[in-house]
Amino acid sequence: MSKSIDFANTTVLKIGSGNRCVSRDVAKKHIINFPKGLIGFNDLKNFVVMINKDIAPFMFLQSLDNDDINFVCIESFNIKENYSFNLNDNIAERLEINDMSDVLLLSIVTISQNIEESTANLLSPVIINMNNMQAEQIILDSTHYPVQLNIWNNIIEMQAFAQ
Repeated sequence: MSKSIDFANTTVLKIGSGNRCVSRDVAKKHIINFPKGLIGFNDLKNFVVMINKDIAPFMFLQSLDNDDINFVCIESFNIKENYSFNLNDNIAERLEINDMSDVLLLSIVTISQNIEESTANLLSPVIINMNNMQAEQIILDSTHYPVQLNIWNNIIEMQAFAQ
């Protein structure tokens, strides 16, 4: 993922007043534009994906419009190997997707106090065209993917199946 930012080795965020993280200037090539915003956050249009090998496979989707807003995410295929859906032609056209290999597909994670109960939203994936940094969160028509998929149980199942 060449257009993400490794926040362990950069100064994208700094500590502001009250020990709050605030974003610094981010190179335009790293900014992901959500013309429609995210579901429930329609006014937030500009984000950056921040990765750190110490918390992999998780990453942060940090708002550049509001320093208080960020989402823990995971690549959807890391928790559901056969995750698939038909991408609406209108969405593909809007995001200018010509090749699905250019797409980063994320699921937003809900972190539980008991980390083993943390879940990922597979029903409303975040689709990012890494070529032009245009993105959209969609709600799938199919209801066979849950809003709250237990991450750890699914990873254990995937590992068992691989052996």
